[in-house]
This record gives sequence, structure tokens and C-alpha cells, in this order.
Amino acid sequence: MENDSFLILGIPERKFIDGQHFSYNSVMVMYPNGDFSTYQKLFLVPFAEYVPFFKSWLTKINQFDDMGSFTPGNEYKVFPIKDYKIATLICYDSSNPKIVKTMVQNGADILFIVTNDSYVGEFMPYQHFELAKLRAIEQRIPVVQSANNGISGIILPSGKVIYKSNLNERVVHTEKIPIYE
Repeated sequence: MENDSFLILGIPERKFIDGQHFSYNSVMVMYPNGDFSTYQKLFLVPFAEYVPFFKSWLTKINQFDDMGSFTPGNEYKVFPIKDYKIATLICYDSSNPKIVKTMVQNGADILFIVTNDSYVGEFMPYQHFELAKLRAIEQRIPVVQSANNGISGIILPSGKVIYKSNLNERVVHTEKIPIYE
């Protein structure tokens, strides 16, 4: 059976470059033919994804100490999907307008945000969703946010929300999203 679906998922990614170990908070885009490509998060959250002054006592409070500190990515990557280009952001990448603007300048027609809001309490998922709305309006592109526990939704370039989950709701939602050129 032929499948024409693409899959976007968040993954921890490890790379060994010139004998050194690097860990990234990444998104993988899987293509229907089995190929895949990854994006490494650019804007890391201190004490959640990396520990400032890594060689100090502060390393003991890193919540990801089994992986070590994440390394920030360095590529404002867009992925081709059929006739469009998408950009994927991870969590609070979306709070940085420069990152989003650069991805749109690189050709992104739609923005996908994947996030794990479980560690930030109950007020931050609401703020995070409002930031996604702001990015849609500011860059004039649709935004799809998928939160494993937080708020998922679809936002048009006008800021109009055409779908929004409840906090911590598990749901599968299908929607046709207009792409404006």
C-alpha cells in the first residue's frame, strides 16, 4: 500500500563529530519514501536543556543529565513538503522572532511548533500558545502547534484560531490549512 503521508516528530538526537559527542533537541521530518531530515533546536532554555557554566556544580540540576547538556543547532532549516516548504520549531524557539523571521525568509510557507510543556506549570502553555499566535500574525503564515501536554492548535496568518485543544487534552484533529502565497 502506497502512503503519501509525512510525519513530524520530536526526538533527542546524538551525533559524534570529530570524536566528540553532541546531544540535540531535534525534530525529524519523515518522508513517504522512508527518507528523513532533522532540525536541531536553536534557542535552548537554560537549566532545562543546558546548564550555563557546564563545568560547575550547576550540572547537578540539569533535568536531562542522562543525556548531558543539549547543544544548540546552527541551521535555520526549512523542509520541502510537496509544493511547499515548512519550518519546524521546538518549544520556545517560537518565542524568538528572529528565528521565525529567518525561517520565513528561507522560504517557509507554514510553521510547525512541537512542544513539551509538561515541565513549566499550568500558566506557561497558555503563554506559549499566545506566542504562536503572535508569530502567525507577525510573519503572515499559518502556524500549527502540537503539544504533548499543553495546548495544540491551528492559527491562521490573521491570528484567527481555527482549532485549539484544551490543556493536556489528547486528541487527533484533521484540518485543511490554507497556504497564502
